[in-house]
Amino acid sequence: IRAMEAGKHVVVEKVMCLTVEEADAMIAARDRHGVLLTCFQNRRWDPDYLTVRQVIDSGLLGEVFHVESTVDGYGPPHGWRRVTGSGRRPGAAVGSLSSTAGTSAGGS
Repeated sequence: IRAMEAGKHVVVEKVMCLTVEEADAMIAARDRHGVLLTCFQNRRWDPDYLTVRQVIDSGLLGEVFHVESTVDGYGPPHGWRRVTGSGRRPGAAVGSLSSTAGTSAGGS
């Protein structure tokens, strides 16, 4: 918040903050000072994510109301519902959705 008060754009790491109140205060500071506030997503500007976002924004698919995503590492193919074994990253799909939807505070 102090950086935004100083007129600086801010990129925060995931998680953005720990409470809704903190998020509200950060967003309010962004709005008051006219700066960018975004949560770092390393894939946000990759062409595949930008294409998905463009298709969604264009309305080509209609209203998107359900998304299923899988994030796997390298190795033999396996089902996305796999519960055991190494390499499972439950939080990674949320990052993928955020990257596609541009859901960080401050927009895209």
